[in-house]
Amino acid sequence: MTNSMGEIMIGRAFRGSVIVGALVGSLVVTSSAWASAHVLWASPTGGGAACTHAAPCSLPGAVRRAAAGDKVVALPGVYHGGVRFDKRLALRGHGAVIDASSTPFGNGVQIFGPGSSGSSVEGFKIENAEFEGILVGTAPVAPGTTDGTPVTRGA
Repeated sequence: MTNSMGEIMIGRAFRGSVIVGALVGSLVVTSSAWASAHVLWASPTGGGAACTHAAPCSLPGAVRRAAAGDKVVALPGVYHGGVRFDKRLALRGHGAVIDASSTPFGNGVQIFGPGSSGSSVEGFKIENAEFEGILVGTAPVAPGTTDGTPVTRGA
C-alpha cells in the first residue's frame, strides 16, 4: 500500500509485531546470559575443590575459583575472615555470617577495580570488621603518610 507521495506504508499490525519480536529476542538473549552463569558453593567447613553443593569450598576458595559473571552461594554458618575480589560476581549468603575479626584488610567484603563493576552482595551479616563491613573501592590512605604506611602513633 502506498500513500499520496508514493511512499510504501507499513500497517500498524506489522510494525507492532516487529517491535514485539525485537523485545522478545532481547529477552531471550538476556535470560540465556544469566542462565549460563556458573554457581559455586561455599561452606564454613568447606575445603573441597569442586565448589558444588555436595562438596563446597571455603568462601575465599569459591571467590578465587569463580570467573567474572559467576554466582557464589554461601551456605549457613559463620565464615572467619573476609573476602576481596576484583571481578563481577554475585555473592549470596543464606544464613551466612562473616566474622571479619581475623581479616588482614579490615573489611568483611571488599569489591575493587573496574572489573568488579556490576557485582552484588546480599544475604550476609558481617560482624567485627575493623573498618567497613562492605567496602566498594580501595581503602583510603591514612592521613599524614606519602607511602601508604598507616599512622600508628603521633609524633
